Amino acid sequence: MRVRYEGRREADARNRFSIPARTTMVLDAHYRFKMGKSDPMVIRANLASATNVFVCRVTSGGGFRTQIPHRASVALTVDF
Repeated sequence: MRVRYEGRREADARNRFSIPARTTMVLDAHYRFKMGKSDPMVIRANLASATNVFVCRVTSGGGFRTQIPHRASVALTVDF
């Protein structure tokens, strides 16, 4: 589990408006197993932005970039 806190940030050079503080969380899990006489396998799951916080970042050009509220992935790896 990863937790990241970002404090309030000014969103433009003249400090006319700001992006509020936020806390985001990423959950990771993995499980190693064998099926019969097969080589070891690992299944990994990841859930990003588990707190469902809307994230908006200021880009270097002065614009804004949003992040997807939830992002999930699952991967299966086989050693051979």
